[in-house]
Amino acid sequence: MAVDELVLERIEKLLSLSTSDNEHEAALAMQKARELLAKHNLELSDVTMTAKGPEPITNGNYTIMDDDRWVFYVAAVVAEHLGCKAVKYRGFKGVTFMCILGPSTSHQVVHKAVLALSEQINRMAKDAWKNLDDVSRLYSKRKSFLRAYKLGAAQRLERNLAKLRGVETDQTTAIILATTQRSNAAAHELFPRLSTMKDRQVMDEFARQRGYQDGQNLTVVTGQIERSK
Repeated sequence: MAVDELVLERIEKLLSLSTSDNEHEAALAMQKARELLAKHNLELSDVTMTAKGPEPITNGNYTIMDDDRWVFYVAAVVAEHLGCKAVKYRGFKGVTFMCILGPSTSHQVVHKAVLALSEQINRMAKDAWKNLDDVSRLYSKRKSFLRAYKLGAAQRLERNLAKLRGVETDQTTAIILATTQRSNAAAHELFPRLSTMKDRQVMDEFARQRGYQDGQNLTVVTGQIERSK
């Protein structure tokens, strides 16, 4: 069934607004876009439902510049939110890669969002350390503080996205779950020995809690997310 061009144009405009610097406006625009996609039985990743079915699951491989678990944590929660699957693996000569599986437009969006969020969280962590009082510095080491802070911020992002999903329609949720299932199946086929990363003890709980608290300021679904053209 052909989709009304006016609907497609409306979704395009909403996705464009989702890049707004205004957090409320960005989140509202993305939410409305998801509702329209659900209403017309379209994939969140793109308006690409055709007679042949939904956009096929593909994978994109990206080098992880900061090989720390908080970066992958961010990738995993954003990927899940958009119906994708993020897998971390080591390639040639030990170089760490992040494989994102999902509709092609979706995994490109995930990658863009991860880059934007990583930059934002890195900046927040450095500012938090810079503004730390002398007494608190006596109980924290810079490297462990920054690492724990970033993990806390990533955990808050996960909560932010979960809250956003909580106000979606059942139909929107069903569409995303269907895409997620296809992405997970593709991940297990590509990585037969796929396993979940084990949680590690956070050495600086004060920093993690500080990052979690400050993480409320991260742009929800990130206003930074924009669809690849």
